[in-house]
Amino acid sequence: MEGKKKKYKRKNSSVKSRKKIKRSSLSNEELLDQIITKKSKKKNGIKLVEETQPEIEIPEYSKQYVDERLREINKLIKAKKVSNDELYDLLQERKELNKYKRKYKVFEEKKEPETIPETTPEVEVVEEKKIEVKEDVKPEEEPVFKEKASINDLKKVRNQNIVIIIILLALLIGLIMGITLFVMRNKEDPSSHLLVVEENNEEELKEDKEKELAELYEKCLVRPLDDKDRTEDVIKAEDDLKSYLSKYKTSVGYVDLDYGYTFNYNENQVYYAASTTKILVVLYLYKEAANGNVDLEKTIKYTSSDRWSASPEMSKVKYGTNVSLRTLSKYTLTVSDNTAYQMLVKYVGRKKIIEFARSLGAKHTFTGDNFGSIDVNDGINYWKAVNEFINNSGDLGEELKGYMVAAEQNGLSFDQNGIQAAHKYGEYSPIYHDLGIVYSSHPYIVVILTREYGKTMLNKIQDINSKIYELHLKYYTNRENVCHLEVYGS
Repeated sequence: MEGKKKKYKRKNSSVKSRKKIKRSSLSNEELLDQIITKKSKKKNGIKLVEETQPEIEIPEYSKQYVDERLREINKLIKAKKVSNDELYDLLQERKELNKYKRKYKVFEEKKEPETIPETTPEVEVVEEKKIEVKEDVKPEEEPVFKEKASINDLKKVRNQNIVIIIILLALLIGLIMGITLFVMRNKEDPSSHLLVVEENNEEELKEDKEKELAELYEKCLVRPLDDKDRTEDVIKAEDDLKSYLSKYKTSVGYVDLDYGYTFNYNENQVYYAASTTKILVVLYLYKEAANGNVDLEKTIKYTSSDRWSASPEMSKVKYGTNVSLRTLSKYTLTVSDNTAYQMLVKYVGRKKIIEFARSLGAKHTFTGDNFGSIDVNDGINYWKAVNEFINNSGDLGEELKGYMVAAEQNGLSFDQNGIQAAHKYGEYSPIYHDLGIVYSSHPYIVVILTREYGKTMLNKIQDINSKIYELHLKYYTNRENVCHLEVYGS
């Protein structure tokens, strides 16, 4: 290609096409002087440009940028693919960059050598008169400068910091506004907080007072019987019941098992006990079994001498059969079997039964025959002992209660109200009795003894027990009224 001239198109009307200068035989300095002289003639006529031209103001660059840019300029010059104007600009830029390079060299000589981070790429020092270009780098590729990347990173960090600052300012403004509103509200009504505190204190005091009164009321309801219960309402109810009972040949005893309220009518009258005494013998056996003195599975041989009338279950048993004490007790209570009862009396002995009855406070047990006599007081004492055994004897107590709840001719239960009663009736012309425990919300013992007899006796017992139950409810309603007046004052 040497010796031939390359044609260039004009860039504009004012500039003539320029020929490429042969510079393969000239040094870089000579080539620079030739280009400078040519440009000076165009601008200033014949006058040449002085060697001491004012320096072009170039912004400060980092040492890394200077080295990288010098390397790039040297590559472009060596490639010889640039126009004269571009070559001139490159040489001028290289000259200025070499000044910076000398400044950095002087600066580094004055201070201690710094440790270059491992990540910093090695910079190839390019001398002014010697240009080295690595063969593996293509001329067209422009190096990516870390200086520019670091500036972009700084911009990103700055933008992130600005966003964070804006968010913090927004939160701070919101907090200030909230505090301002709170202060303004309190300023408008400074007593509002005090009022809330006072209202809370009043509510707490009110709740404490109500709780205290409720506890006093409950204690009043369960207190022992005293004269406060003998109000005019209760006395009137008792008189009404006595008036009702007067149409029967009867004696009645009533004891509230929770608080001890009692009612008696014609209580000193003595009656033939009939089958009501049977509960006493069975109770004795079960107490002995609970104490480990008797085995209820022990058997007794049934013989013809044991045979009694009115024995619905034992009449089905053959003579010579061994029957357990538990089975005989069950027949005695559930169907009032006379044969089973007499076999138990024979096994225990009359003397022990009488002693047991006396220990309970009974006076008329076994007077005459094995049924004896009874009054209201004896009946109450029997069933107090039964109630205590049921409540304190576990499975045996429940077993005994089950026999009596299931017993026939029960005139004390209120089936329509779901109220059960453990009872033992007795009848023998001309008497009919029913005694037991009524399991209402507040259980009570009732003893009804009569010199009445006939097919309607079960209904009469039920009527008498209903009137007693009304008195029972009246007593509790009255106690509630008394306690409410005593505690709450109205």
